[in-house]
Amino acid sequence: MSHAESELLIEEYCCLLEFPANPDDFVKHLQDKLAQVDEICAVDKQFTINKDGESVFKRIPSLAQTNEVEELESKIRVLMPERSILEILCNVKHWLN
Repeated sequence: MSHAESELLIEEYCCLLEFPANPDDFVKHLQDKLAQVDEICAVDKQFTINKDGESVFKRIPSLAQTNEVEELESKIRVLMPERSILEILCNVKHWLN
């Protein structure tokens, strides 16, 4: 593949991704996008980059359960009795023949 042919493919690919095909504009576009990521990460410290350059995603702390959630769980437990794996497989076999 010639350089000219690859240039056409690059332009087509960038068009599909809605990226600028011009190298200078492409770099500027990426810098702008990464600046947006930096702003998000500055506010929300769930994502950081460690000293080795590896991305680190921190676990999001769970929210306290509300009374509604506990009520829903108890109703589900009443309506869905526990089944063994063998019972479940027998039911599936019966339903699907």
